[in-house]
Amino acid sequence: MAGKVLGLLWILAHSEDCSTEIMDQALNAHIKILDYSCAADRDQQKSLWLEQCLAELKSDTWVLPAIRMMRDIFTMYIEAPHGSSTSHLNYYYRQDMIQNVDFQSNLTALLTTNLECYMSKVRKHCGVNPGATPEDVVLDGRTNHEQQVNDRLTFLKFVLEDGKLYLSLSHAIKIWTCLAKKAVFPSDREACFKWFSKVMGEDPDLEPPGYKQFFEDHVMNLDPALLTEGGMKCFYRAFKLVNLNSHKLISQRHKFVTSNLSMSGIDYIWKVILCGADEVVFKAIELMKDVHTHLSPTLLTRQVAIHIDFIRKCFEHLKTSFEVLKVRLEAPEWHVHVTQMVRCLTLFENTSPNATTLTKARGRFCPTESRRLGNTSC
Repeated sequence: MAGKVLGLLWILAHSEDCSTEIMDQALNAHIKILDYSCAADRDQQKSLWLEQCLAELKSDTWVLPAIRMMRDIFTMYIEAPHGSSTSHLNYYYRQDMIQNVDFQSNLTALLTTNLECYMSKVRKHCGVNPGATPEDVVLDGRTNHEQQVNDRLTFLKFVLEDGKLYLSLSHAIKIWTCLAKKAVFPSDREACFKWFSKVMGEDPDLEPPGYKQFFEDHVMNLDPALLTEGGMKCFYRAFKLVNLNSHKLISQRHKFVTSNLSMSGIDYIWKVILCGADEVVFKAIELMKDVHTHLSPTLLTRQVAIHIDFIRKCFEHLKTSFEVLKVRLEAPEWHVHVTQMVRCLTLFENTSPNATTLTKARGRFCPTESRRLGNTSC
């Protein structure tokens, strides 16, 4: 009888003339029957309905209800006790179930490909309807675009985290490309930033060998003008992860110290400072300051030389903008170069080298040029 009711609820939830409210109620009832079943084959029933959901995902139909059901079924299994990695004789742990499904059906690849295909459909839809907003795009007739993207990303993060799985480099590139590089709406890029900030957090879900390549070939190739506060947070998480992994940063309690200044991402921080949006510039300045002032004991012996080199770079960027303004004062981009000069001076002011460093640096630069740059910027 329970099996027949489950089949009936499944058919009802699939009905095209069924409202979203009725569909949700049908799915909730479906999950409760599975969860509270006393049948001897209850685990086989769960596996059967997981297969049904996977079929929906593979056929790219009824995707959001299917992944919601899959998550509900997975959460019926308890988490493995700390230190345990194998299932009990009488039942499976959640981690084992997710890993089994991923091994047999390549679940992470299915979810990544489905997101990629969905974004391709949205791109075509907006090509035909250029004025469409995320709220207007409802390809399945029920759910708007933002929720479509967020639900897929949320479920994929759940699979990675609770299944103790790693996201491969190729899948990470696909997600970044379809949401950040080829975003249809700004909300796509923002969702991507937020998601990767979690994936590259304290306990990263990204495959370790792919950290550096993903960061250098994709995150650092994004136009810095597109970075928002969420994007800067994503960059910071990736920057810290890659450089801690290569031992160029050292973690100390709630902060990090620099052990090697030839780290990945420094050039991109300069780009953000010079070309980024106003909302992220001060975060980039703060990060640049931390890198050059929180030094390991080894680098502290070279602190003055490091600060002199930092001052030199500031002057190089100042001089580049000044030369453009000096030759072409009426240039359309004059405001861009003036802004860059102000940002360089703000960075210099916030980093605040000590008097000894400034005294030693004075002889390294042309005094006349220094005064002229300073007066022009003011």
